[in-house]
Amino acid sequence: MAVLPSLTIPPTLPDITCNSVTMVWAKWTEGRDEGTPPISHYVPYYKMHVTMEWIRGDEVDNSNEDEKYNITFSSLNEDVSYDFSVVPVREGYGGEGHLTNVVQGNTTSCFGATNNSYEENIHGPENVSKNDEQRNEDDYDGALYANLEKPVSIMIADFEKYMSEKDDHSRVVLEMIDGDPHSDYYNANYITNVQSEVAFIASQGPNKASVDDFWRMVWKENVCNIVMLTNLMEDGKGRCIQYWPPTVGTTKRFGKIIVKLESDEQFGDYNIRKLQVDLGENIRTVTNWHFKTWPDKDIPDQPSPLIEFARRIKTYQKTSPGYLLVHCSAGVGRTGTFIALYTLMDFIETDTKIDIYGYVERMRQDRIKMVQTEIQYDFLHECLLEIILTGNTKIPVKNMESFDVQAEKENLKRQFKSYRKKAAFIATQSPLPNTVEDFWRLVYDFKCPVIVMLNQVDPRDKTCCKYWPENAPSRFGNMSVMLKDEQNVGIYMQRQFELTDGFHQEPRLVHHMQLNSWDESNQQDLTILIRDMKNIQQDYSMVEPTVVHCMRITIFVIDY
Repeated sequence: MAVLPSLTIPPTLPDITCNSVTMVWAKWTEGRDEGTPPISHYVPYYKMHVTMEWIRGDEVDNSNEDEKYNITFSSLNEDVSYDFSVVPVREGYGGEGHLTNVVQGNTTSCFGATNNSYEENIHGPENVSKNDEQRNEDDYDGALYANLEKPVSIMIADFEKYMSEKDDHSRVVLEMIDGDPHSDYYNANYITNVQSEVAFIASQGPNKASVDDFWRMVWKENVCNIVMLTNLMEDGKGRCIQYWPPTVGTTKRFGKIIVKLESDEQFGDYNIRKLQVDLGENIRTVTNWHFKTWPDKDIPDQPSPLIEFARRIKTYQKTSPGYLLVHCSAGVGRTGTFIALYTLMDFIETDTKIDIYGYVERMRQDRIKMVQTEIQYDFLHECLLEIILTGNTKIPVKNMESFDVQAEKENLKRQFKSYRKKAAFIATQSPLPNTVEDFWRLVYDFKCPVIVMLNQVDPRDKTCCKYWPENAPSRFGNMSVMLKDEQNVGIYMQRQFELTDGFHQEPRLVHHMQLNSWDESNQQDLTILIRDMKNIQQDYSMVEPTVVHCMRITIFVIDY
């Protein structure tokens, strides 16, 4: 039987710059490396060290002449730790090997050492990283240093002239440090609401050089809520530096300010982080509202998650003393769209008309290119139209006590979102005698760690089959299933299976929870089952979807 290949010699990183890393690896050799030939090509991978998601690089063909191969990952973020690896792939379906021998490298800084964050952000084209040149559609800063061939001192003067012209009337001015006239700058502007009252700060997402100034601004303006509309990495490029500690309970210093991550609560489309901000004897609480599903150079899939996100922020911001701070990457496109939605949605019920164009034009007087693209402008209209047509569709929990759902069997799986997680479930019919292999293939391919079974096996029903073994391992096509453990915990049977795919030969542990009885009048059993399922997911740090099959799936998802 063919064995998937892997390399025994780790790759090397001979060339590391502020925005690129070159990885070199030795050719897969039979006898030294693991697996079965022939090898057709290699797949390089990389990711930020603090994240879990690997990014796939361009494939590299296997050549009989070459003993070593290399690839350069570009458009990386400066001064960031990355992980790198490469996977050999044998010919045929499912021939990609295992991700092994991960090496770590840290990109350098693109800027010289200086105590002045302002000057660190101004540089000629010879020092502009690809990350700066290729920033997302929201970014307008590239225009500031396009075709610049001047010394830093002249560029600073040009930049000061630019600052004094367009947006200086609304610029957020920081307190100077030791009388330095350049230390009062951060790329941020005050934005007024419809009543011409300052209500927002629109800012660029902080980078390594400006993150201390970002927190100085938060403190000076007494900001209680920060709306973040970008991810740290998008399309393999750094968009914003992480300006909070990596794990709950830890602290990180930004200049004179110490930030502690008190909590990090995950929902389907966004995270809510509670931050404790400490400057000497004064301690404040700041909430970071991180909307995660607004793609770079695009718009969210639908308006409703962003509308619900904005409504939730409003309930907190209305009692906050400071302005609402909003940023994306450059702080214009997504930032402007959100501020316009946040402001104009209040006037839908009270005004006969809404001047969307007029408000966007007013925002652009305070900060250039707010709502930068046509698609963002269209999406703003779509969001406001949905509010007009549907109103507030939130349902209080007290009104969700009972449901009458007509269960349906379907031949195709469906993925369901939950309140706190996107694609949290895969709902499918109970396996038929001729679909057991397909069922286990679905579990394996989607790396599903838990199966929730909401029915009993009825021996009188030929369409309802027992799809797992009791003693010896059983094969269902290319899938091998072995029962590792089984126990009755009262309201449900708990089993553990070892699932192996004949192609990949990589065993996976699958937890199986079968409800012993379904009683519509007794929702407590279902609540306990869901609670125990969550505990299993947390104990094993599971993030993949849970398979739920048979009747009343919708009720289970709503309860979750």
